[in-house]
Amino acid sequence: MAEYTVDTRAMTEFLAGLLNTPSLTGFHEQAIAYCEKAFARFPLVQSQTRKGALVAIWESDAASPYGPMARLIAEYLLKG
Repeated sequence: MAEYTVDTRAMTEFLAGLLNTPSLTGFHEQAIAYCEKAFARFPLVQSQTRKGALVAIWESDAASPYGPMARLIAEYLLKG
């Protein structure tokens, strides 16, 4: 498997911001908006389910600079 570099500072800032976003049970709009804004820089097609969950589909191929990262995230999610 190829080596990947993860920007832990950026990841920590994102997670801290998300955890500090008011989103009581049933009132998740602010947290969803925070994630949508953070994900806007990636080649994602974003939508929401009828219950308000965020769905983000990564549209890239192996030639894209995001291709290897998309595979890394998918592998992590499938193993987790």
